[in-house]
Amino acid sequence: MIDRRTLLKRMALTAAGALLPASLAHAGIDAATRSSSRGVLIAIDPGHGGSDPGAIGFGGLKEKDVTLEVARRVADMINHMPGFTAMLTRTDDYHVPLQQRVSVARKKQADLFISLHADAFRISTARGASVYCLSESGKPSPDKAIRQLEERENSVDLIGGVDLDDVTDQEVKGILMDLSQRDSLNRSLMLGSTLLNSISRTPALSLHFRTIKQAEFAVLKAPDIPSVLVEMAFISNRLEEKLLQQPSHQDSLAKALTSGAHLFARNSGLV
Repeated sequence: MIDRRTLLKRMALTAAGALLPASLAHAGIDAATRSSSRGVLIAIDPGHGGSDPGAIGFGGLKEKDVTLEVARRVADMINHMPGFTAMLTRTDDYHVPLQQRVSVARKKQADLFISLHADAFRISTARGASVYCLSESGKPSPDKAIRQLEERENSVDLIGGVDLDDVTDQEVKGILMDLSQRDSLNRSLMLGSTLLNSISRTPALSLHFRTIKQAEFAVLKAPDIPSVLVEMAFISNRLEEKLLQQPSHQDSLAKALTSGAHLFARNSGLV
């Protein structure tokens, strides 16, 4: 005899398209259909801002400033590509809660979400870019350095989740959430891999981790948008702090991210 949860899971799997609420309905094929009619919308999230400066380099460079500068360059490059539009989760030096960063991207039905940051570490020689996706385990990373990074970036309240008010059964809600997050995570890993490759092919840039890392960043918890967090460099490294202030280096970062996002959109059928 089939137990109730197994039956519910089968129902959700076979009728996911009908059961998924509107807030989750733009995953997968629906996302491709939507983007073909109004273009691909990429949400660029400049980390920190306002009273939250983020990490600060030896020379005084603030993470919030460099993330905004690179984000503006990425947005400008994206907006010059036919069929693509960029949106920024903040457009100036002000604080935006993590929940609001994700919710505004979801309200606009963004196809991709890229959060920009500049890492800091107690070892001043640490350098290079890293790309993160959400952890599959739902638990903090066992790696101490990554765990400290999680704690630092998650200093704002955690994301509350999606609106499933039109689904009444709690178990069905859980199953639908699992299905949506699994699909979103798979696409996030693909996006992260494409961005990582694009960064690695850019001579002016270097990598800290050559593979995608996964962590419990609250800003990556949108269940219906492929989301990644890019640590562009170590602001705690004196050389990289200087590079992050140079317009030519900011352009190199922006070009690599724009190229990677464009390639992912093409390969995933969004364009």
